[in-house]
Amino acid sequence: RRAYELARSTAHLFGGRRPVFHELDEVTFLAPVNVGDMVTFESCVLYTSEKIDPQGRATIHTEVKAHVLRPESRSVTLSNTFNFTFGLADNVDGSGGSALGSSVSLRRVLPGTYGEAYRIVE
Repeated sequence: RRAYELARSTAHLFGGRRPVFHELDEVTFLAPVNVGDMVTFESCVLYTSEKIDPQGRATIHTEVKAHVLRPESRSVTLSNTFNFTFGLADNVDGSGGSALGSSVSLRRVLPGTYGEAYRIVE
């Protein structure tokens, strides 16, 4: 739930309109999270598109990484990577369904490094 809320907030701040949830990619747990573990989350917008969606909707693709912190051993372990896709509300006031790519202007996100580009392809 926290990963979704962070991804949604990131999309909202980036897009300037209420995000509309489209999908969550497959979630694979790389490391367990036990009750009482300290978990941190970080998010970013991987890319945006007005053309990739089959229905022509504008989309914002966000990535959230969850890390387990273990202060006793001074270690941090990547537990999960979540990839969410959101659209933007039709209207600036947040009403309506997902806006079409032709009706909104999305800022472009371009990878700065090979590693960033690879995260999009993964």
